[in-house]
Amino acid sequence: MTRHGRPPSFTKAQRYEVAITYGAVILCQGCGYAIYVKEMQVDHHLAWIDGGPHELLNWQPLCFSCHAKKSAREHKNNAKAKRKATAKAAPEPETSTETEDA
Repeated sequence: MTRHGRPPSFTKAQRYEVAITYGAVILCQGCGYAIYVKEMQVDHHLAWIDGGPHELLNWQPLCFSCHAKKSAREHKNNAKAKRKATAKAAPEPETSTETEDA
């Protein structure tokens, strides 16, 4: 893991490994658009932050647009899950039924 909890960057060799795995013509796994290796964004099928491994079987080539959309969706879902977990962990406020005599 690198600083700030981010996964390690993909090396040039890893990018080519993904390219070789997916064939001579690399197709975005989101929209099916043909992309060049240097334009390809390598993405984790199962997000690294959610426990997905940083290895070839969990990588997929995406175009910039599909990668941005998928990442935004994952961040939104993770934030939503975090809010739900925080709400469940917060204690219920105590309500007093007793009244004070004036």
